[in-house]
Amino acid sequence: MAKVLVFCEYEGGNVKKGSLELLTAAKSSGSDVSAVAFGSGSESVAKSLAEYGADKVILCKDDKLDQYNPEVYAIALNAVVEKVAPNILLASSTMTGRDLFPRLAAKLDCGVVSDCTSLEIDGDQVKVRRPMYAGKCTAAVEFKNSNIKMVLTRPNQLPVGEPDSSANPNLETFELPAMDIKTLVKE
Repeated sequence: MAKVLVFCEYEGGNVKKGSLELLTAAKSSGSDVSAVAFGSGSESVAKSLAEYGADKVILCKDDKLDQYNPEVYAIALNAVVEKVAPNILLASSTMTGRDLFPRLAAKLDCGVVSDCTSLEIDGDQVKVRRPMYAGKCTAAVEFKNSNIKMVLTRPNQLPVGEPDSSANPNLETFELPAMDIKTLVKE
């Protein structure tokens, strides 16, 4: 059974649909699913993450994570990955995901594939399809020799399952590691 970590994004207290799609796909594969959410408002989405398939919800409620800062997010997510030790790391192919995940892949020395339109998890193996040549064809992609398989899927490509309203989140809070931040987003 694979250990899957889903990087979840939310806005206004609502989990973005792309994150719900990934939670549904990970849970339906029979994997052990953890979800991570950053920011001071992350506790508001914990129940939703559990309802859509997260066995464990990891929250980093530090207000330094309220606005996306590539340096801070990469350090924080790297620390979460070291703690959880997933085989598979999933996120939506949003502006944040497309910027953050190549940075993280370089830190962790692992493979990343982005802009995927399908996702199949079988044990700890991942098969995806991604468009090429402006969508004229698609490529089937599998990982070889990558300790962690990172996948970014396009939002609105996978089905969202029905929420399990009886699910209660197994919450774990995560403290942002000490860091010397070189950049700061003011507004």
